Amino acid sequence: MNISKLALILAGAAVVAGCNSSGSSSDDADEIGGILIAPEQSADADANLLERARLMGRSDDSCDGSVPSGYERIANTDISFLDDGGSQVGEDIASDDCGIFRTENRPDASRLVAEPEGRRPISTDVNMFRRSSGDSDDDMAIVSTISEDAEYEIRSLFRQSDGRLGFTVSDTETGRPVIGLPRDAFTLTHESTDVRLANVTSARQSREDASIMLVLDASGSMKPPISGIVFEDDDGNDYTRYHVAHEASHLFLNEKSSGDEAAVMIFDNEVDIVNDSLLEGMDLRDSDDEETEYTFSESGFTSQEEALRFAVDLYLPYSSLYHSPFTNGTDYQPEPHPATPDISIASSYNWDGATALFGAVDQAVDAVAARSNSRKAVVTMGDGENNRAPHSSQIPIDNASSKGIPVYSIALGVTEGSGGYNDLKALAEETGGDFVHVEDDGAETELLNAFESIQIGLVYQYLATLADNDDIQAGDQVVLKLEYNDLEAERAFTVPTIDSNGDDDDDDD
Repeated sequence: MNISKLALILAGAAVVAGCNSSGSSSDDADEIGGILIAPEQSADADANLLERARLMGRSDDSCDGSVPSGYERIANTDISFLDDGGSQVGEDIASDDCGIFRTENRPDASRLVAEPEGRRPISTDVNMFRRSSGDSDDDMAIVSTISEDAEYEIRSLFRQSDGRLGFTVSDTETGRPVIGLPRDAFTLTHESTDVRLANVTSARQSREDASIMLVLDASGSMKPPISGIVFEDDDGNDYTRYHVAHEASHLFLNEKSSGDEAAVMIFDNEVDIVNDSLLEGMDLRDSDDEETEYTFSESGFTSQEEALRFAVDLYLPYSSLYHSPFTNGTDYQPEPHPATPDISIASSYNWDGATALFGAVDQAVDAVAARSNSRKAVVTMGDGENNRAPHSSQIPIDNASSKGIPVYSIALGVTEGSGGYNDLKALAEETGGDFVHVEDDGAETELLNAFESIQIGLVYQYLATLADNDDIQAGDQVVLKLEYNDLEAERAFTVPTIDSNGDDDDDDD
């Protein structure tokens, strides 16, 4: 490897004592191993995305070790290991055809470096890749890079109720999260003074589960005649906004970490969490068309796939799950997800009215705040302006900020600068979350990519622990800066007053 090409990356880098992940210590590890990946760059990337949506499952991968969808493995790339002084430790190794690398433990190594062809170099803390030879390959650490033409962007930055900062980094070309960046690539400042970071880790490596509420717009504008047909697929099926949001939500679930719990909220002028109480009011039928019951979850939060798939299918009024599915503007009535239980709904669709966006997000924040997991998030998708009480976005914004819960919002089919656009953007930006705008033209793939990328970002979310939580106070504006690969990105954030009562333990499922 041409180490000199990495000189600027390594200059001034100081590996912090205590690794930036949950990898084994240099003395306890038997080996160093991991996986190199990058966002898909091929012409097949969109086709692969659509295939995952249509089949409602993850892409087949014959390689060992699990990697997120939408990324390709970086094969046959040389990897070097350096000590604190920048000197090489041992011989180079190479990733295999699956992007996997393994070597014996090198206790003196502190840095892993690689230069994949056509992509930005990788230089990161080797500690995250230290492992015992008996560890499962499914838990193998991952590091991603980006293309030579892309740059970095900090897409979310917020303070959790436990005092830690959570954030995600994506590339500007694909919007996909960047995974495995080193701790020393980040600095935090307040009034140009450094705020000490004791540690930067990733949620996946530290195995911290999350509680996530998916909030879906079911207002009348999601279908014709208010909005038109978004696109026609290769089979001649006409997709409304409902259809594409339904597929995107299943992609969101595809990438959910098995330990994370999620809930689905559906809103028009009414706001409903899909839970036992909601289902008790529906006419559910078994495969023999006999009345039946389905136990979902009292709170709506669950990690069970079949329950969450059912909730997402319940959202789609065109689904054949309903005895009388919608036909407004299209006859396309998709079958339920293969994992959805074999039940149907004889009652009519519950929603299709106005837009209680702010009330939905506000209630979602309260529901997520009651969960015991330290990591929490609200993900919402809407296609219009709030027109029901509460009428101020500041109510859910203040509620989310006070509880340390970011809102990730997606504006579908709204005009840039319109009321609905500004509402959704404010919900995300003022809570430290992420905002994505998707126009109807292009929604076929762009909405899918947005949902999938947000979920992957939650799984691989960065968590920064301050050396002293008192170093930043409510009202302080802090700036997180990323300096890596001769590129810079930064995001400012005003520290909210965190409600100490925001973390109630209400796990009932």
